[in-house]
Amino acid sequence: MDGAQSWYAAFWDLHTDRQAGMQAGRISYMSARIHCQGWTEDEFHSFWRVIRAMDDVYLEHANNGGEPKAFTRESFRGTFSGR
Repeated sequence: MDGAQSWYAAFWDLHTDRQAGMQAGRISYMSARIHCQGWTEDEFHSFWRVIRAMDDVYLEHANNGGEPKAFTRESFRGTFSGR
């Protein structure tokens, strides 16, 4: 996927803006909106859909037994295979 590197980097930038609690929380919608200022609605919604899918995979690992696990390229690829 062309351009995926910039969205992957954006995921890690947005990742630092999670709510703190007993478990890792979701990436904030408003943080993503701010990140995407100047983008069209279609561009933002495509970006947000991908970030949410990546976040789902990350949270599944991070909140599994309280032991965060590495978010690897294989995890990233697995998120989007077959879709």
